Amino acid sequence: MNGSAESYSFQSQRLALGVSFVDLLRNAEPRHPLRVEIERQLPHITPLPRNQYRFLQEANQLPVALSRHDSGRYSLLYHAGIRPTVTLRIYDPALTFVPRRIQVPLLSLAQVLAIEAAEAVDYFASRSRQITLFPNANYHLSGGETGLRGRVLRNGAVMRWAYVEARSLATNAVITRARANQHGEFLLLLPPHAAPASDLSSTVAVRVNIVGPAAVPVPAAPALAEQDPLWDLPLEILPPPAALDTVATGETPPLGFLTALSAVRTVNFVISRILTGREVNDFEFVFP
Repeated sequence: MNGSAESYSFQSQRLALGVSFVDLLRNAEPRHPLRVEIERQLPHITPLPRNQYRFLQEANQLPVALSRHDSGRYSLLYHAGIRPTVTLRIYDPALTFVPRRIQVPLLSLAQVLAIEAAEAVDYFASRSRQITLFPNANYHLSGGETGLRGRVLRNGAVMRWAYVEARSLATNAVITRARANQHGEFLLLLPPHAAPASDLSSTVAVRVNIVGPAAVPVPAAPALAEQDPLWDLPLEILPPPAALDTVATGETPPLGFLTALSAVRTVNFVISRILTGREVNDFEFVFP
């Protein structure tokens, strides 16, 4: 009996970074896909593939974005020229969530091989990140929510990408957070526990803080704002994989971000109603 040898070719690839997202308000995965692009320089060039959420990594090409899997997770594989950190731009064209710009430190391939050799129980944990997303202008509301659609101004113009905190008057503890978009607008929704169950009042008083950079961002080139609509997104730097991460959750603002006392205000939220600019004036961020 004659036999012929069969030859096989295969390519072994290892995960450098796996990313999942959580909708802050639903405490669940987003219902809609996102774009997770890799930023290498400014102005950032948005890639335009046939499928806007799937980016196959070619062996001899630097990846331009993370590929979205049917599971809703996003992945980046080790490749030639990979850097110790990767900067991600996270946004969705439908404006359901406020964009984020996050720098993620990566393990070296040698570190990953050592973890695999040690046969750790969960050797993917050090390469996985979960990032919180904040509602944008087009976020779908089901009705009955308690919140505020507000706007932040600075020097008479809209203040882009401001951080918003809702704090308890009694304890000053953070109740929830929000982010302003490129138009300075934010959607701040209070969780059910913000109003005590025993309180039969139709309103709940909450302190609202506006957090932003001490200095107004200035483009490095005059045309940068036109070439790159997200040029001034705050850069949020995640800690190493083993450290406690309060940046990805949106709890810790970037360095240089401070609360403007001029913008601290007590807002009387109306239960099961979304307040707007008719009831609450714009927040003026003035930093001394």
